[in-house]
Amino acid sequence: MRLPDGGWLGPGASCDREPQSCAPGMQCWLVFGPFQNFCAATCSDARECGAYGPDACCQVPGPQVTIPVCLPKDAGVCDAG
Repeated sequence: MRLPDGGWLGPGASCDREPQSCAPGMQCWLVFGPFQNFCAATCSDARECGAYGPDACCQVPGPQVTIPVCLPKDAGVCDAG
């Protein structure tokens, strides 16, 4: 689903209201600290997460997930990487 303006939600954007609108290559992930959804791509290291802003991290977003994703610092779950 595309947003009404023809764009997609970008890296680290909130997708609470538009879970199917993340840009290609990303999915809407529920992050358990703040219980918010963010558009994110999978990662293996925080160095892959530059598009998510300063101090972004590569973290598992919740207890029932084993796949780490890039998350922006404002997701509130970034510790040391």
